[in-house]
Amino acid sequence: MTATYRTFSEALEVALQAIRGRWPGADTSVGSTFYHFACILAAARMGATGYAKSRYMATRPDQALGADLVALAAAYGMTPRAATTTPPYGLRCAVAVTGSGAWLAGMVLTTASGLSFQCSAGGAWTAAGTAYLYIASTSTGAACNLPTGTTLTITGPPAGMAASATVDLIAVGYVPARDTEKDSELQQRLSDRVGGTATSGNEAAFWSWIMSDDCALALFALDYSPPQEAFIYPGIRSVMDVSATVFLAWTGIAKITNVAGYYAAIETYINTIRPIGTVFDAVVCAEQGVALRVTLDTDTGYGRDWGATATSSLTTAAAAHTSKRIYLTAAPSSQNLAAGHHILLCVGSSYYPNVRTISAVDNSANWIEVSVDLKDESGNATAATNGRTMRPAGPISQACVDAILTLYAGMTPGDTAAGVRWPPVDQDHATNLTAGMVHRALLDADSHIWDVTINAGAPTVCTAASLAAGVLLCYVIQPQRANDWIRIEFNSLNT
Repeated sequence: MTATYRTFSEALEVALQAIRGRWPGADTSVGSTFYHFACILAAARMGATGYAKSRYMATRPDQALGADLVALAAAYGMTPRAATTTPPYGLRCAVAVTGSGAWLAGMVLTTASGLSFQCSAGGAWTAAGTAYLYIASTSTGAACNLPTGTTLTITGPPAGMAASATVDLIAVGYVPARDTEKDSELQQRLSDRVGGTATSGNEAAFWSWIMSDDCALALFALDYSPPQEAFIYPGIRSVMDVSATVFLAWTGIAKITNVAGYYAAIETYINTIRPIGTVFDAVVCAEQGVALRVTLDTDTGYGRDWGATATSSLTTAAAAHTSKRIYLTAAPSSQNLAAGHHILLCVGSSYYPNVRTISAVDNSANWIEVSVDLKDESGNATAATNGRTMRPAGPISQACVDAILTLYAGMTPGDTAAGVRWPPVDQDHATNLTAGMVHRALLDADSHIWDVTINAGAPTVCTAASLAAGVLLCYVIQPQRANDWIRIEFNSLNT
């Protein structure tokens, strides 16, 4: 039963009625002695009510915060997940060398942002060329998931080795480092945990086992990150079989790991505790990449800064891009691009959308510069890529991008026709990116948006089905991660 609490005015009226009942004819008008006495009583009641309300909220998985949330989670055997490092041998760096020499395990490398890494093993070289260093972070958090092309500075390189190295390979099986779990993330895990009672190997039991700290420890021993979400499907292959798909933390652009060893490790752990007679398998959920194109009607001054409704400019291979300088196929003036204008450009191998403000233009060399570095989903500065499409943007474009990415982050795998998935499909575990969701997210993104037209991308259906071979096949909607996958267009031009 939901707890309800009186307002101050309601509590005051209760006190005044009690006074009138005890002292007939008493003056309880505003400003009277009895009125002030009633105000004191009501204030005391409100103080007690505030404490009671605070304690009530502390018992709700979806409302508890901070220490209250940690204590509540502990009652269910759950703890907040700490930030992690990148795995040993997860990233490889290329570095120029001359002559011959060797380096030691533990040699330190740092990024421009101050993140620290060290060599997972030592090695040697015998001739001029390129040496390869496998590194792991000593810093923690998702920012340590460096994309290829990132430059690191080597602390005290041996003679013959350059002082900088470049990430050139991300190892197969790489499991990204993650940030400290947020209250909202722990709230969701806890809500799922208490949403069903784990008994005798039912769906809730398998979910609890996968999301347990014991499973996390088993994965950690193999340099794998713990799952952030799990979805259970009973009876896909046969009556006594249980299937599951597992997601990692949202990276800002995706949340799926496609590493077979990861799911095998989960199966190994679950097989030590599953009920006798039940067969369990964990499978990767297939991505269903969806591009999204919308047109917005906005208040004056909150539309696009340049170009026509569907205008775009292309980056060019004529010169080397940097994280701030972008070379175009035509002069910026041909699109009326000028300092102070906003742009939308997807960068990096994951096509992470960046909204930036132009700080300078050069119409003879066909480049623009932005005031803040272009960054990938991990927050690392990255250069623009040849052939990418740049779109007009405006003052509210960043809020719209954030709202759209939040929609994709909340997508979960589809259900069977019989509706067997656990946790079940609901508003907190949506499977379909619908037109209504897109409209609401963008209308809520900024008060200056008053209409949304969806040109492509929604509604889209996401389903899980049993194949003839008896294997779980489930899909989850994610960003398409291709050139121009996100287009936020405006009907009005800012002047």
